[in-house]
Amino acid sequence: MATFLQRVKLPLPALRLALFYILAAGLWILFSDRILAWLVTDPLELTRWQSYKGLLFVLAMAVLLFLERARAERVNAERIELSRQHRSAEQKVHVLASRLQAIVQSSPLAILSLDPEGRVTSWNPAAERIFGWSEEEALGQRLPYVPEESVPEFLSLVRRILEGEAINALELRRKRKDGTPMDILIHAAPLYNGGNQPEGIMAVVADITQRKQAEEELRSTREFLLQLMNNAPLPIFATDLEHRCLLVNHAWEALLDVNRRKVIGEKITEFLPPSSGDLFVRNNQQVIDTRQPLVVEESLETSSGTRYFQSIKFPLHDSSGAVEAVGGIAIDITERKQAVESLHRLNLELEQRVAERTAQLAAINAELETFTYSVSHDLKAPLRGIDGYSRLLLEDHSHVLDEEGRGFLMTIRRSVAQMSQLIDDLLAYSRLERRTLVIDTVDPAKLVNAILAQFSAEIQARGVEVDTRLPFDFVYHDKESLFQALYNLIDNAIKFSVANPHPKIKIGGRETETAHILFVQDNGAGFDMKYHDRIFEIFQRLHRIEDFPGTGIGLAIVRKAMQRVGGRVWAESTPGQGSIFYLEIPKPPA
Repeated sequence: MATFLQRVKLPLPALRLALFYILAAGLWILFSDRILAWLVTDPLELTRWQSYKGLLFVLAMAVLLFLERARAERVNAERIELSRQHRSAEQKVHVLASRLQAIVQSSPLAILSLDPEGRVTSWNPAAERIFGWSEEEALGQRLPYVPEESVPEFLSLVRRILEGEAINALELRRKRKDGTPMDILIHAAPLYNGGNQPEGIMAVVADITQRKQAEEELRSTREFLLQLMNNAPLPIFATDLEHRCLLVNHAWEALLDVNRRKVIGEKITEFLPPSSGDLFVRNNQQVIDTRQPLVVEESLETSSGTRYFQSIKFPLHDSSGAVEAVGGIAIDITERKQAVESLHRLNLELEQRVAERTAQLAAINAELETFTYSVSHDLKAPLRGIDGYSRLLLEDHSHVLDEEGRGFLMTIRRSVAQMSQLIDDLLAYSRLERRTLVIDTVDPAKLVNAILAQFSAEIQARGVEVDTRLPFDFVYHDKESLFQALYNLIDNAIKFSVANPHPKIKIGGRETETAHILFVQDNGAGFDMKYHDRIFEIFQRLHRIEDFPGTGIGLAIVRKAMQRVGGRVWAESTPGQGSIFYLEIPKPPA
């Protein structure tokens, strides 16, 4: 029968409906006529009821067939919907599986699965990259990165996971295929089958070697900085935005004679004196508000008295750049401050003494200048008398004097001339010191030409070669003082080159950023440089007056003329090869 049904391919619902129809019709035919015959005895009435029976049978069958058909269509529709849903679910599962596979394959984390015996059943590319074993080498093997000595521990872990325990953030030390050590972080959970029975393990492994190295470096750095801070001789501290103490070093503890455990977490106003605490809070708040470092002087009352500090306070930022605390370093300036105060008092006393001494020196200098000027003038009169009378003796009475007498008179006249020149130089030196300077632009070329004109007769007579080259048109100086300085230098150049058969004088200059420099050079007698400073002193001479006449005041006048305008004079010389004298004239400020 089954073979026949398969051959004719009758659907099961249709067969069930046919069987039901046969059964219902058979029962109706067998029992309906008997029931009517028992109930109705009149033949005509019986015939009429049999017609009703046939109609009723047809109607009942139609209703039953309709209901069965409706049920069949509903079942078929449900079957179709279930089939569609099944196909949709299969598609979703396929898409999800594809996505999961893509995630596994592209994940930077090692994703692997194990069977209940701990053998590898899947091994993604990240696992190959992290551990060094290929997928072919790992599949079917116990986890390759588990060393032999750790196998019991590994199998124990597998059993715990299969019993339902999830492993989160387990850190282990393992080795790669090439033997290099590595740190890993494991997350693992059991895999269940359709019967909700564990059939394996899924694990996600991250290589945290660099992170552990960074943590170790951070720990070492933190320990180094803590030791550096704690052993620093300066007090170091940090407070949060609410001015609570976060950190202090040993120097800070020693300063306040307090243990850090008693102040960490406390507001600084609670353990500092009110005046100091309020000042510290204001300064710290300024650093927070401005986000800028602050260098400020602060004071603190300690057991040893008031201490003064130069505090350097600066903002400490979090990873987002926001200010999260204030750090500070305090430099004890108590002794320096006391020294400054003492020095200030000494300076006041010294200034007072200097003022008194200056007034005394000014009075003495004024008296000395007056005395020098008066003496110079008073000496002039008798010198003129001596010179006049000695000249008259030579002119009118030389015939009554022998040769020795006339020699004495000539010596007297030479001495009078020398004394007169000395007095003139003293007067010039005195006037240079007393006169008011008029600083203005001066053409040095005009001054040099005027001076050379005064010496023109001597220059021509001795055949002195003069080379004048000035690279600038003006300098800032007092005209009369500069004239006197140049005059004296040119006079010396002519005088000290008298022994040279070919005397040469060079007058020139050069310019720097801050000054004009003039120089006068000769090829005369020269001098030893060890006497350099001595030649600028008043009345100092290096040569005999018989060899080179002079008073010993000329270079002192040059130095004084330069000093009064903030300049200077110096020389370079070699005995027998000449000298070069420099005048440095400062430029006015821009």
